[in-house]
Amino acid sequence: MSKETQPATNLQEIKKHAKQLSKELGVKYMEGLNLAAKAAGFQNWNHAFNVLRVKGPSETLVDVTCSFKWYAERSRYFRERVGHLQVKVTPMLGFSEEVLQRLVFEIPEFWIGSEDAGDRAEHFRIDSAYFHRVTSADYFRESQHTRRSVLSFHLVDSQWHATIFDYGTKLTQKEMEGEIQDALIAHVQKVARDHYTNVLDDFRVLPKDLHEEMVVVCGPAAREYAAAFSA
Repeated sequence: MSKETQPATNLQEIKKHAKQLSKELGVKYMEGLNLAAKAAGFQNWNHAFNVLRVKGPSETLVDVTCSFKWYAERSRYFRERVGHLQVKVTPMLGFSEEVLQRLVFEIPEFWIGSEDAGDRAEHFRIDSAYFHRVTSADYFRESQHTRRSVLSFHLVDSQWHATIFDYGTKLTQKEMEGEIQDALIAHVQKVARDHYTNVLDDFRVLPKDLHEEMVVVCGPAAREYAAAFSA
């Protein structure tokens, strides 16, 4: 049975076929999705999505815990740097721990004001330690609002570490902790849920060989930092 007529068993297969069709036929991705869905025996992409989508679990797939360490005093040379963050993600309900390490997450951004009023500003930021950053082509993500380092990151040993920067926020440390925790927990749980329900985009999962290379290079530094943070 040819690829054009072989029924797809999941949404990822349709997405891959759609990318191929979009490139071969020179059509937009959405049209490619509809064509790929029809080739798989569905009316269109929406029909395939509704049929093949796995319903989300009623329980949490991953548990996310945030720990903060704030500087008692700011450095005279780098006053914006005010603390550090450790995030631990624990897989639950049989969620694959190996896959969890390969998922690509994005750092939430914290802005106030509005562009229309001309007072939009990033009042504080969290940024990955270098050994968590995902900079590989096709998986790399950066801010759409400002020039900055990468937003994409992955876990090492189910952990992520970041530095906290204060750009003049009016929030207290507790309020910053609350905003950071809410944004990170919601995002990490959504990515895990999207993977579980088979709707996660391809760029959100690192190939095994690429991830293994990244861990070989950055794993030792990540584990050393994790031990120092917990000390």
